[in-house]
Amino acid sequence: MQNYYNKIKKYNKYYLLGWLLCSLPKASWAIAFENPLGSLDDPNEIIGMVVKRVLEVLGVAAIIMIIYAGIIWMTAQGNQERTEKAKKILLWTSVGLAIILGSYAITQFVFTKLIAFST
Repeated sequence: MQNYYNKIKKYNKYYLLGWLLCSLPKASWAIAFENPLGSLDDPNEIIGMVVKRVLEVLGVAAIIMIIYAGIIWMTAQGNQERTEKAKKILLWTSVGLAIILGSYAITQFVFTKLIAFST
């Protein structure tokens, strides 16, 4: 019986190798990568897209901090120090998020005007 299982394991390796070799060309056809920065013709567009991506990452970081503060607050169990820590994190994360949103709005306005002016 053990010999039978060893033979099955041997054939499973060949089956897996054959499946990988047959499916690799199909997988490479399905992949289509697009440039995340858009067109690379105008430097203003490149700078605008990079700034936009950085601000998006900062926004995600702010949301993670808000969730972290909420977890600290919910697990404080009446501990005043932890509750105060969570409140401070929420306050300063909210201030940071307001700054991020303001800078995003300013960046959008400025680069929209620069692109309209350059064309």
